[in-house]
This record gives sequence, C-alpha cells and structure tokens, in this order.
Amino acid sequence: MRANELFVIGIGKDPTHIDACTRTYKKPDALFTVNSTNYVDPETRDTAFGEFLTPPESMPLSEPILHSILAVDNYLPPEFLHPDVPRETLLRSIGNFRRAFLDCVASAGRKKVVMNTYFNSPFVENFRKQGYIVTGPNEKIVEQFSSKTMAYRLAQSLGIPVPEGNVVDSLDSVATLFKELVQKYGSAFVSSDKGSGGKNSLRISNVEQLRAFNEHPPFLVTGWMEKLASPNSLVLIGNDQVLYVGLTDQIIKKDVLYYGNSYPSKLAPDQQQRIETFSLMLGRAMQKRGYRGFAGFDWIATAEGAEYFSEINPRKNRSSSMLISYLDTHRDPGTPSLTELEMLTTLGEEWNTLPESSPPNLHWAMQLYKTHGKAVVKNTIRPQFDDRSIFQGAGNDDRVSILNFPRAGTTLSQFPQMHDLARIIAVGRSGDAVSQLIATARATIRDSYQKKS
Repeated sequence: MRANELFVIGIGKDPTHIDACTRTYKKPDALFTVNSTNYVDPETRDTAFGEFLTPPESMPLSEPILHSILAVDNYLPPEFLHPDVPRETLLRSIGNFRRAFLDCVASAGRKKVVMNTYFNSPFVENFRKQGYIVTGPNEKIVEQFSSKTMAYRLAQSLGIPVPEGNVVDSLDSVATLFKELVQKYGSAFVSSDKGSGGKNSLRISNVEQLRAFNEHPPFLVTGWMEKLASPNSLVLIGNDQVLYVGLTDQIIKKDVLYYGNSYPSKLAPDQQQRIETFSLMLGRAMQKRGYRGFAGFDWIATAEGAEYFSEINPRKNRSSSMLISYLDTHRDPGTPSLTELEMLTTLGEEWNTLPESSPPNLHWAMQLYKTHGKAVVKNTIRPQFDDRSIFQGAGNDDRVSILNFPRAGTTLSQFPQMHDLARIIAVGRSGDAVSQLIATARATIRDSYQKKS
C-alpha cells in the first residue's frame, strides 16, 4: 500500500515528536494532541484538546486519556482530570474535540486511515475496532512488556547482566531484601511494576523512606548503583528482522527523574557494542512473543566499565524523534526511512532494504522543561527549528529551538503531576556548546510564563 493511499493521523501529547516520527514516512495529514503550540511548518494541521477549553489551557494529560477521548463515544473522564472546571463544561469540551476528530477522519474519503501513536495504550483497541490501522505493537503485548518485573526476569533468562535484587510481592518482603542490599550497596532502588520517567520509583536508604513509598506490589528491588551514564538504546522490530537504531544517554535528575537525552553517548566503544548485542537479544526475544515496532531499553553504565539492564520501554522513546530525524536527514538515497519500515511492519510486509545513513559528527540533545502549579503564559515563543529541520544543513553553526511552548494567554492549572511545559532541542559542534544553548533556552522559557500563588 503506497503512502498516498493512506490518511495518516499522528496522536501524541508531544505534537512535534509524533510529527517527526511520522514525517519520515509521509507528512501527517493531521495531528491530534493535548496542548496548542506553534510550528515551524505553518501548514501543519494540528488540533489540540486545550483549545476547546475557555480560556485555553496547558494540561499534563496522559496518553491513555488522550486515546480515550478520541476513540470512545461519550467518554467519561475520571473525576480528578480537571477539578477546577465544571463537569458539564469539561464533558462538552471532550465532545467537541471528539467531533473534530471524527470530521477529520471523514475527510479521508476512500483512503485507509492510519493512527500513528507515541505508544499504544489499551484504549487504541477502540481504533482497531472502528477499522483504523494502528502502527506499532498490539496493545496487549505492550501491556505485557510494560511490566518491569517481567522485563527483569526476561533479561536474566537471556544472560544479560541485571542489578542484584529480586521481585517481591509485599512491602514486608521489600523491607527484608532492602536491609541486605543497603548493607552491600549503601542504598536500594525500589520500583512498582508500572511507571516511566522515574515515576513510581524511589531510591531508599532507610526504613522511613520505604514506608513512604505509596505504591502497590509486585515490586522490583535492586541495589543502588552509582552511574557513569544512563544510556537508552532503540531498536525496530520487524516481521522478519530486528534493526538496531542507536544509543543516546538519558538526562537523569534527582536520582531517577527523566529529563531528556544527549548524543553521542559518553560510553566507550566496547561498552556501546555490548549494549547493541544485548539490545538485539532482547529485541529478538520480544519478536518471538509477537512484538512489532519500536522499542527502547534503559541501561545502567558504571565507571568500572560494566553495563546492566534496567527496563523495557515498549514504545517510541522521547528522544526517538531526534534520533530518527538525525539518521533520516543523512540517509543514503534509495534506502527506506525508519518509519517506512515501521509502516511496512504494520501492514504485515517484510523489509527488502534497510536504511543506510552517513550522519556528520554532531552533538545534540533533547531536554524537557518541567514546571508545577498554576501559571499563565506571558509571551509566545516561536520555534526556529523542529526535530528534522534542525539537522538540515547543520554542521557549521550551533542551533537551538524551543518546541511545544503554549501560546500567550494559555493558563496552567494546579495538577498533582508536573507539566512538561516545553521541549528544548539543540545541535552543536561540542557537548559544551549544546549545554550552553540549552541553558540559554531555559532562561527564555522562565521569562515567558508567570507563576500564580
């Protein structure tokens, strides 16, 4: 099936991310996202849920709730979704957003409609039932590989090094194992079975911290390891092959909280080679269990030169748009893009040719800007580049762009979780240059919104 026979809709909280992860196959016909933003490409057709609220709001909605609003008729959101907005007003906004989505789908005419998501939550099953194609892995298989305890055991079974620890079924059992690990490592790392970006996880060094861990079993408990880096590898799992895409270093703050990625990895070549080998082993094991599409793996790299498996991300990663764009911008003519291979896999086809890239030796980073509490956006920040254009012609100059920052007048409500208020992307001739660009961009963002008491 040719690209011009498909009507492709990108769906994701981060619109420029899902745009870039679609565009290397074809320019998306439409985007449906959470918050209104500005684009480098003025012709990008974007519909944001926040625009259906009055005044417009920037909301930290989850991907599953976004999928539910779009895929389910008369969706009733949880009571905590937006306590500051009258229930009737919120339901009306959800209904209007859903109708805009259905009108968009109707405009596809006879073309086959494809949904390209950041990850496939259980609610994308509703898209499939309505006859739409959904790229990437089946949502039931995603749920299986989202389990941190299952992933830990899978890596163990393949002989891939994992941190010392175990899977336990109660906080009492955690306490017993915790004491053993603290004696050996000084502190321990406890994580619930689900969660990402450092959420639902905690580094603990005393029993009081353990008692404050308000999560449900099963738990994965391991010894805390001081890191040289926290690499993330990306693979693409097809019907007949597994392709290793590349490696970036995660930007981790406060022990476990995820804030972005940088490239190239600081790991030595032999460490990177071992992670590639382990990643392909995991990818082939997932392929045998029916997984198809992009998957990421988190790792712990120590100063002693060892690597340990951490977890599986059964989806595109937050850095995937940058890595895919970096490789695709410098792809050899006549070879397919990574998202072309993803689409072939979704359509049940095999890969006849693999991508070949010769990218220049650039440094780049993607960093999230997070904030918490009530605020209002004072100034609109217009991006200079997106994930793809920032690499086009790069090499002689350093570049930075602020993506997804809400338009002036947008409000931020009080939510328990932090807002991912913006995403900063930077490309430079050195890591230091990239770090300076990001610091300057952070200052620009801080000056462009005002906190409320």
